[in-house]
Amino acid sequence: MAGIYLGSLDGGAPTRLTAADSAGAFLPPDQVVFVRQGTLVARGLDLARGALTGDTVTLADRVGVDALFRGGFAVSGTGLVAYRTGDYAARQFTWFDRTGKAVGPAGEPDANGPDFPELSPDDRRVAMRRTAKGNGDVWLLDLGRGGMTRLTFNVDLDSNPVWSPDGLRIAFGSIRAGTFDLYVKPSNGSGDEERLVESPNNKAPQDWSRDGRWLMYYELSPVTGRDLWALDMTSPDRPPRVVANTPANELLAQLSPDGRSVAYQTNESGRFEVVVQPFPDAGGKWQVSTGGGVAPR
Repeated sequence: MAGIYLGSLDGGAPTRLTAADSAGAFLPPDQVVFVRQGTLVARGLDLARGALTGDTVTLADRVGVDALFRGGFAVSGTGLVAYRTGDYAARQFTWFDRTGKAVGPAGEPDANGPDFPELSPDDRRVAMRRTAKGNGDVWLLDLGRGGMTRLTFNVDLDSNPVWSPDGLRIAFGSIRAGTFDLYVKPSNGSGDEERLVESPNNKAPQDWSRDGRWLMYYELSPVTGRDLWALDMTSPDRPPRVVANTPANELLAQLSPDGRSVAYQTNESGRFEVVVQPFPDAGGKWQVSTGGGVAPR
């Protein structure tokens, strides 16, 4: 389950210390600092017992956490803690043309930290994650009429929305069961959410093929890092199919319009580059970026 763990460099199973919304940091001589529900806190750490001790001490309020669970704080070896407070700065989605020229705004400025934007197949709505009142959910922006509609209502984090090619469903990742699993929900908000993939590893959807068959996602393996997988959405049992699972990190995958290739970023060379390989049957890959590359489309 998600949380802060204590492990030994000698090996052995790690011990879960506590639930948390961010990664933890050791505060000398005997405390752990982390973010919980927007508050930066500290707890005592008993290394001999492998457990947290004492009361929770509040260090600061309104401390944010980014998409990689990094809190807005840092701890020094002398015991000082630096942190950043405040709400998200307003962000404005903007249309750009193929030359890189800004051609107009999309929606209104939003101070609720909108990120992971995904344009609907009909170009009329944008799915995104927003963190309103400290809770991250999937929201929909209507580009024609304006205004936001909340799609998910779970108290735990929902993120990384991806549209189905017909625009009727949205896949997303949610930590509501302890690790980030894959879920899907009708885009009109009706009906229940359905869990697609359940495993001990965190995962997030990446792309949905235009024929509706394949849902691409990455999974964080404790052995090989971030790996790419695909679900066959036309099969009743939806068997996962490996796309790339080298010791390097592979993520941010995008399928080609004809569904016969997949582009993604990998740090196999020592830095992130964009590569393309055949899909669904891998047959080698070729690098298309030079001097580094991320987030292909």
